[in-house]
Amino acid sequence: MLKRVPAVVTILLTVVFCAVFYYFNNEVCFSHRKIANVAQSTRIFKEENKKYAFFIGVKKCGTTALKTFIGLHSEIHPIYPDPHACDTPFEPFNKRLMEALTKKKYVFVADNRCMLNNEAFERYQRPSKIIVLLCDPVRRAFSDFKHFMKKGYLPPNSSFTNVVQDALNFLKNTSKDAKMWENYMKNIRQVAPFEYSIVSTGIYVMFMQEFYDRYDQQDILILSGEELRNDPGSSLEKLQTFLDVKQAITNEMFFKNRQTGFYCIRLQQYPEVCKLPRKTNESTLSADKESINNLKKFYKKYNKQLFNLTRREFKWL
Repeated sequence: MLKRVPAVVTILLTVVFCAVFYYFNNEVCFSHRKIANVAQSTRIFKEENKKYAFFIGVKKCGTTALKTFIGLHSEIHPIYPDPHACDTPFEPFNKRLMEALTKKKYVFVADNRCMLNNEAFERYQRPSKIIVLLCDPVRRAFSDFKHFMKKGYLPPNSSFTNVVQDALNFLKNTSKDAKMWENYMKNIRQVAPFEYSIVSTGIYVMFMQEFYDRYDQQDILILSGEELRNDPGSSLEKLQTFLDVKQAITNEMFFKNRQTGFYCIRLQQYPEVCKLPRKTNESTLSADKESINNLKKFYKKYNKQLFNLTRREFKWL
């Protein structure tokens, strides 16, 4: 029995060695592939004058509408469906990006998840431009709550009042500990209860600070969800100017759909493209006044910090 022990140990050591070798060999291969892909994308950007913009819209602020409208531009190629660039492995997205770069001058990448995980897209070729769409955090919270209910993420008897109160209590307690607060804000989607993100996502300054630390202010465009909803032509004019492309989508092309209340766009080569094909507006604020006031008080401090950082005026600041 004792004589068999060394043989067993030898076999185990061999298995461990092979497993370690396989792991590191794959890691090296992956690293070489990643370096090669980044080098290839860098060459394409420099030699062929290709660009791509990351659209970091905040969930429920009108990201689908903006991507739909700008996607009609002849010089811009939006990646469909959403690439999930900030929560997927490197290679799948990079492959889609390389394919898209062969089609038009500008590639438009939209991903709401990057707002809460802006470190992720540092894995790729540096974007030429960053576009951020912000909206009233109070209305955004209510719209997100309606979305959660519609998708079945919350129990059927959940109320906006209770969710807001529980979230505010959690956030106020968590903010007392700097490390806990930093960890939570960096992992909003992973920390339970998940529904608290309905409120915490509206603390825009916590995420915007990261962008301003990583990029030049001249390469960041902040758009208003309210302006996009009420005057989409102005928003598209600003976006086209920022991207340095021709003003192909103008204010005269937009008209309001009487049934939905949303703006649509009319182009010769496309049928009427509406902002969102819904019959009701989820952003209509019909919550109780106490919850609304509590949210306004909570966001007030962070909204002031947002203005000091961006120097951008919003009606809800």
